[in-house]
Amino acid sequence: MDERLLGFISLACYSISNNAIHQKNFSLAEKMLAIYKMADPKNSDQPFLEACLFVSEAKDAEALQSLNRAVELGLHDRQKLLNEPMLQPLQADKDFQTLLSQMQ
Repeated sequence: MDERLLGFISLACYSISNNAIHQKNFSLAEKMLAIYKMADPKNSDQPFLEACLFVSEAKDAEALQSLNRAVELGLHDRQKLLNEPMLQPLQADKDFQTLLSQMQ
């Protein structure tokens, strides 16, 4: 029962934080991402969304750290990073390019 509840919380946090980021409601996104991390610490989508939030707040170094954590947790879809509009500002960064090359 606990796992089902955590799964529901994880899904809800993903949905709410993703929408909040895209609607530029950064305070809500931060809160939901913190809960998401507690509910599902091994899910690579949480640090991916966190990276999107950080880029929106002009915190590129933190965004790259989050993306590295997402890769460590199993994110291997290079196209997900390349196609995410919120991550476009990072694409010229050498650390971002290094991260992409590690995902091959």
